[in-house]
Amino acid sequence: MTQGERAMGTVARIALCGPMFWVTSVVPICAHEGHAHHVMGTVMALTANSLSVKTKEGKTVDILVTPNTSYRSNGTAMSSADLKVGDRVVVELTLDGIVTREGGEVGTAQDIRFAPDERK
Repeated sequence: MTQGERAMGTVARIALCGPMFWVTSVVPICAHEGHAHHVMGTVMALTANSLSVKTKEGKTVDILVTPNTSYRSNGTAMSSADLKVGDRVVVELTLDGIVTREGGEVGTAQDIRFAPDERK
């Protein structure tokens, strides 16, 4: 292979790898904007304005609730008073862009689907 052919091969690799680097480095940053996020787990704590959910990975996620948050259990509309510590939940939330001390983002619940703790 001549020096010119090697140089062309290098240029071709840069031309192909450059866009791949851009896609793999930029897309994950943008992937979280503009859509709902989901948290699944067990309710560990409740207040009038928030709930803490422990995921199956053992991570605790604090989520804000508002008067606009909807609650459903088994397809039936419920209220915040029906949700209890120990219930299993799937929370649809939006990220608020506020970063916590631990480096996570604060989210606000849009919809909380839950199943009562059957051990009660």
